Amino acid sequence: MESEELDGLTFWEHIGELRSRILTSVLAIAVGTGIAHYFNQEIIALLLRPIKSQSLAFLSPLDPLFLIIKVDLFAGLILAFPVICLNFLFFIRPTLKNSHWLGLLGLIVSSTLLLIVGLAYAYFIVAPISIGFLLSIKINGIENIITVQNYLAFFLTQSFVAALIFQIPLVTAIGSYFGLFNARFVATKRRYIYVAGLVALALLTPTPDVFNLAVVAIPTLAIFEGSLIVARVVEYFKNRNKPA
Repeated sequence: MESEELDGLTFWEHIGELRSRILTSVLAIAVGTGIAHYFNQEIIALLLRPIKSQSLAFLSPLDPLFLIIKVDLFAGLILAFPVICLNFLFFIRPTLKNSHWLGLLGLIVSSTLLLIVGLAYAYFIVAPISIGFLLSIKINGIENIITVQNYLAFFLTQSFVAALIFQIPLVTAIGSYFGLFNARFVATKRRYIYVAGLVALALLTPTPDVFNLAVVAIPTLAIFEGSLIVARVVEYFKNRNKPA
């Protein structure tokens, strides 16, 4: 019968280690949520800044409470994200070689940086432009009354789409390294990818107008072209390091 030991630890020791990492991550989320609650008003003001002077409304007595809870948990998860990633890395560390460990650490750092850039693009560019354009549309006799929930859903959807878009270079780099993505072949199918991408963005963006689609589509196409360059670089170094 094979031994239960793996990497110097028994099966139950691995379970104990997993339990410890999960508890540490949950504690980090709780601490992050507590810190977020202390700065709750500042965080809410930051989230509402893209909508500028437009007044928002609550439709239920419970809405303010739910808003505070959602903002606290959302900000708490963001604050706890580094701790969660570190716990994941330390848990799988015994199964990885040093090169794989450094590679995985590099991927997490790259993904986090791209995530920050994507969220910043959504916050400082996409959201203010799209909200300003939509609020400029007036209909006589009808007043714009926007609820906080609807605004946050709109804002978070744009942020989520932008965050996904800015992960494209990382995905193409990983795909090229494992042979799942061929830059030269993809470049020959560029026109079809453009059409498919525009259709996907039209479905993902919160509003169907061409203006807001263009705000998201233009940087997406630029990132796609940049991703092809990244993929070619990865393929070059991969082929160069192959044994003759």
